Amino acid sequence: VDCSASIGANCVIESRSIIGSDVVIGPGCVISEGASLGKGTHLYANVTVYHGVLIGERCVVQSGAVLGSDGFGNARENDRWIRIPQLGGLRIGDDVQVGANTTIDRGSVDDTVIGHGVVIDNQVQIAHNCNIGDHTGIAGCVGISGSVTIGKHCTLAGGVGIADNVEIADHVQITTMSLVSSSIQSSGVYSSGTGQMPNRIWKRAIVRFRQLDSIARRLKALERSFYK
Repeated sequence: VDCSASIGANCVIESRSIIGSDVVIGPGCVISEGASLGKGTHLYANVTVYHGVLIGERCVVQSGAVLGSDGFGNARENDRWIRIPQLGGLRIGDDVQVGANTTIDRGSVDDTVIGHGVVIDNQVQIAHNCNIGDHTGIAGCVGISGSVTIGKHCTLAGGVGIADNVEIADHVQITTMSLVSSSIQSSGVYSSGTGQMPNRIWKRAIVRFRQLDSIARRLKALERSFYK
């Protein structure tokens, strides 16, 4: 523990941890075995940093965040779930912001990695083995599944959901409440879902949506008969 660090009341700092210069640790924080906090990093009250987590310099972590918890690693065997040990770690770069009650899981084998300058809002879930590129911004309530790679300078608006094993290129913007179910290879702005509308119109639109497949088949049949 560097002599310039400030440690609040009721903190727990376990063995082999490294607390750098000018670090501020708010009251009630838990720094588990072998974790490291870089110069000038500030943890607000009740942050939990799991074992072996590496946090860079000048990071800001808001209250209630949990960094390096086990990922959702389970496999089905004979109709029951078997827990898979999560053996990787979590590495967070410099100048990263982590919002209140956000959770970032450790990797299952390789590390979860958060790049330099990444900003993460409140109540975000980042699952195991994700890799978030430098200077990407992630707004509130985003859910990122396991083994997702997100490029540099991306923006994920509030409520975005990303399926597992997806790759997203640099300079991609994803608009609010979108579902990303496949990889995005080119920069640009991407959206999914429908915007709000009056309920009576939405109900009619849903009925039409369910009819699209049969409409498409009839249209193809008409085109084939027309061009014969």
